[in-house]
Amino acid sequence: MDSNVNSGRAGRTLLLGSSGPLLRRLTELLVESGETVEVLLVPTGGTSSGVQRAGATLLSGDPRAMDFGLSGADYVALTERVTRAFTVLSPVEEHDADLERVDALRVARELSEFVQAGGAREGITHLSTLGVFGDARSMVLESQLQVGQSFNHPLEEAAAVAELMLGRLATRVPVRILRVGALLGDARSGELTSHSLLGEIVRRVERSPHISELRFKDEPLRIETTDRAAEALVILSREARSTTVHLVDDNAPTDRRFLEWIGDRLDREFREISNSGRGRRVPSPLERLPGHERRFFAGEPLRFGRTEALRIL
Repeated sequence: MDSNVNSGRAGRTLLLGSSGPLLRRLTELLVESGETVEVLLVPTGGTSSGVQRAGATLLSGDPRAMDFGLSGADYVALTERVTRAFTVLSPVEEHDADLERVDALRVARELSEFVQAGGAREGITHLSTLGVFGDARSMVLESQLQVGQSFNHPLEEAAAVAELMLGRLATRVPVRILRVGALLGDARSGELTSHSLLGEIVRRVERSPHISELRFKDEPLRIETTDRAAEALVILSREARSTTVHLVDDNAPTDRRFLEWIGDRLDREFREISNSGRGRRVPSPLERLPGHERRFFAGEPLRFGRTEALRIL
């Protein structure tokens, strides 16, 4: 991926999202490229200081609320000055199984209304998830969405419905969608996302014996860093037409490589199960993780086409 994200253009850009390292890094990149950035945060109790230090203007409102929670005059003014919009939501676990109340759908609905009211005339860029394919088990293409899948978690289904909802805007403006796996955190600062499973995996490794025997699948994990995802969003936003991209690494670590990498740093050794009896057979630290993103650590055989990703990123 080209790390030079300075496009040399200026414009008024609206970010709808959750506070954290991804939104902060995206803000930094856009401001560095000459954008005037305004942000509407989902109220989660997290700090907003990062986006403000990066040079963005924080608006009083809620991207999930009707008209973003703004007055009529403020909403109209926002549609007039905003030329582009991004959605960057953290996939926080929802206790309410009602899809209509999932943040991703509520924000997608309000963004759709915003575009229809004349906002984001140069297009929208939406962060989605590889989980939109649910329990699919074959090769899936970037141009596909409905492949006969079913869903084991409401957040995955909500992400798929949000894509369908925003995709209908493609007759009005370019709609760019970036699908990613589990976002761990910022590779530069070491900061984890609020929902990152990396901390839980590290704790499990720390509690494991110094030598453990387990079974490896040797399948790639679908994990990503927030700084790489932010760069991909900026690059994708320059596309003049609607497109969907899979952010998947050809050299993604397998479950074996990932655990060996963590083990090296914590003085732990993981070996394939043998008959030597020298090690202690234990469940993999990647098994039975909490939350819907556990699928990305399961080493599933689903493969993701990358035609557009190779062209753009």
